[in-house]
Amino acid sequence: MECAQPSEAATGDRGRLEFCGNATTRTVETLRAQLVDALQQHDALELDCTQLDAVDASFVQLLLSARKSAERQGKMLALARPAAGALLDALMRGGFVSSRGSPSSHDAGFWHKDAPTMKRPS
Repeated sequence: MECAQPSEAATGDRGRLEFCGNATTRTVETLRAQLVDALQQHDALELDCTQLDAVDASFVQLLLSARKSAERQGKMLALARPAAGALLDALMRGGFVSSRGSPSSHDAGFWHKDAPTMKRPS
């Protein structure tokens, strides 16, 4: 595993998890365990994916699944910043966003950090 760690910025109900290195089929199970643990500890969790070097579809699926699971639990999962770098490349390869970075799915607000899907459920 490259790294995934809680940030020092995590406080109270709000947490932050920073990923770096590779988020691929080789590391996704470890990343999943860390994500599940962080979601159990916080009502709202922000993910920083800016330091990822390599991302594949398994990590994209993990994030989508974690977001839906968090919503069912009345929690919020959001990206700290709009998808960029390795994450954006994986999203374009998978057809989640267009080659210009434009939304091409109903999850576009999650990747771009600007749609109502990012708001905490009431």
